[in-house]
Amino acid sequence: MKNVKINPMLKGIDLARDEKLDVFFSHSEWIEVNEEEWKRLKEMTHKLGEMKVSLLVADGEEWGQIKEVVSTKEMEPYDDEEEAVIFWDEDEVAEEE
Repeated sequence: MKNVKINPMLKGIDLARDEKLDVFFSHSEWIEVNEEEWKRLKEMTHKLGEMKVSLLVADGEEWGQIKEVVSTKEMEPYDDEEEAVIFWDEDEVAEEE
């Protein structure tokens, strides 16, 4: 059995719910889970800046994994010479007679 709570590095998260176990994890209380559930739960991550960190930690273990977030989208290079310029035409106003 493992005692689990929210990673102390994640100060902005108060509660995390696991739907399968129907339990809420917090920073202050340790929740006891079996080894099989812990293997599943320790894979959960949260984005912290440019890194992904483990959402949950177990008592007596390291604070989990920290991975750098890498975008898989290709960015198109920006050409300074091709600035988009928008012109507005002045509305023609009919002269009143």
